[in-house]
Amino acid sequence: MNRALLLLAGLALPACIAGKATGIDSNDALVAVTWSVRTVAGFEQACPAGTPTAQVIAQPVDPLTGEPTTASQETLFDCSAKSGTISLVPDSYVISVHLLDADGAGVYAASLPSGVVDLSAIDASEAFDLYTDGGYLELAWTLTSPSDAVVDCETAGVTDIVAVLTPTGSGGGALTTTSPIPCVAGTAISSVVAAGTYSVAVRAEATGSVRGSTTLPVEIVRGPNQVTAVGTITIPIPAN
Repeated sequence: MNRALLLLAGLALPACIAGKATGIDSNDALVAVTWSVRTVAGFEQACPAGTPTAQVIAQPVDPLTGEPTTASQETLFDCSAKSGTISLVPDSYVISVHLLDADGAGVYAASLPSGVVDLSAIDASEAFDLYTDGGYLELAWTLTSPSDAVVDCETAGVTDIVAVLTPTGSGGGALTTTSPIPCVAGTAISSVVAAGTYSVAVRAEATGSVRGSTTLPVEIVRGPNQVTAVGTITIPIPAN
């Protein structure tokens, strides 16, 4: 979500440069937001050159469906502060952080969104990691029986979905097994993966034991912090 930023020329950038920095309504909820810029290996980094601004986006949502209900609120901070507090009308929100370029017209990196944050009664805190050299796979899956009928996770005896990424050619990357994703979720974004070109095997597991798997065409994972949509994968589950 890109917006033109109006900055006063010649003035130092304060910790909060737009949004509700002052005059907070006593009935508002407060969210303490922190963001880190790091490598997949875990090394903390400064905000990238030419990326002076962090935009914290609070999107009101339906608490049951997660669908947007009204316009989002954006608050701008000095990226190097790595933290800021936003003031919101009590409601349910999904929160994210964008790192913006110097004129505010481009997004260097966007965090993954938070889950639904309920601010109806209490304040909250949210933390975000943005990886300069990594990204994610967005997966959805369907399990099928030997007769090609769709089966649910419990019937198939599957608890988790795991992706194993093997680097191919000269595209970079590192052999990676993603963190287990609960099968019943049906769709999810993987844990972070080093940017590179991969052969991807998606496994349906039962507490660490492989129940079925399928191999995808070559996938490219891109940084900084980008999400590669793989689509829906069919995983055949053999008979017990």
